[in-house]
Amino acid sequence: MRAEPSSLELCRVQPRMAERNETFDRVERIARFFGGSGYSVSNFVEHIINEHLDNNVANYEGWFTLISKSF
Repeated sequence: MRAEPSSLELCRVQPRMAERNETFDRVERIARFFGGSGYSVSNFVEHIINEHLDNNVANYEGWFTLISKSF
């Protein structure tokens, strides 16, 4: 018998990226240029997202503080 999944398992979503083939090809070309042949579109997109989050952490903290005070 399988154990019930934890709340973390229930919330976990498999990452998927949906884009047109043309868009994927353009992003893949850039990813390979900067990262080499072993660098994937997934790696490139993750890097961009993390860079964005890191650069804007102060904004997010301010928004969370403001939102939490409104409840």
